Amino acid sequence: MNSNCKALLLFCMLLTAGSATSQDLQPVVKDQGVGMSRAELEHIVKFWGPDMQQAAANDAGDRIELLNMALASKKLAAMVPAEPPENDADADAYWRLQLSIRNLQSQFVVNQYLASLEIPDMTPLAQERYQTQMDKYALVSESRQASHILLLCDPGTCDRDARRDEAKKILAELEAGADFAELAAKYSDDRANKDKGGQLDRWLTVDETQIDPHFLGAVFEIDKVGGHSGIVDSRFGLHIIQLDDVKKAHYRPYEEVKDEIIASLRKDYITAAAKQFDAGFRFSDETYIDKDAVEEILAPYKTPQ
Repeated sequence: MNSNCKALLLFCMLLTAGSATSQDLQPVVKDQGVGMSRAELEHIVKFWGPDMQQAAANDAGDRIELLNMALASKKLAAMVPAEPPENDADADAYWRLQLSIRNLQSQFVVNQYLASLEIPDMTPLAQERYQTQMDKYALVSESRQASHILLLCDPGTCDRDARRDEAKKILAELEAGADFAELAAKYSDDRANKDKGGQLDRWLTVDETQIDPHFLGAVFEIDKVGGHSGIVDSRFGLHIIQLDDVKKAHYRPYEEVKDEIIASLRKDYITAAAKQFDAGFRFSDETYIDKDAVEEILAPYKTPQ
């Protein structure tokens, strides 16, 4: 077990002991002046993995060994010196341990404060936010379904001009009245959807990040369902795109987004409360700083001018 784990275990023990009854504080395991109370041992066992818990419960030999290990850990933790060692390397390890414990203690206090926080009913504010910030909470952007005919042409390995000539012929067939799905089945190199008329398996929105921007822009430039693009270049090759369907932008009803808005407001409230709580521990009017000492400590880390 590393020093941080030992520190965390010891810290949990101390916290538990602070709120336990006198009976809970009586040692149930003790050796050489070091003991573990009932409350302490209950939490140690609670933090064991299932295999360790079952072994201790079912086998007397395993139980003795695990109790031995737990008490040995506490004995070792008690040997941490009250003052940092003189050796620099040991002193670094000492302070790393102390700061780890301090951070755990600080986080515990903050978490206890937040757990006790009384959050007001956010329903009235949620209704107001829905009305004033509908775009943030309720807007569903326009989405489009499209099909395409792809002529693959990887950069550097393909004659794009030759493929463009092929695309022009396909586009001419389409404009002469040929069926787009039949053309896709005949010419498209996109095996995932050529047998489905070239239709993509997802609806697209204008803010997509995983779709080639040239392809996406062309989809949203087509002005009517059933219409098609010209020849569109992308990193994959050349496309001819057909717009199959459009879902207009709309707002979700309040009842559908109510829980999301309330969750967002509660999160904002907790964040603000945590900042306010933290502010109470910042420098006060009584703060004293030995400027010369601080300057001397930080001098080795100054960036050369």
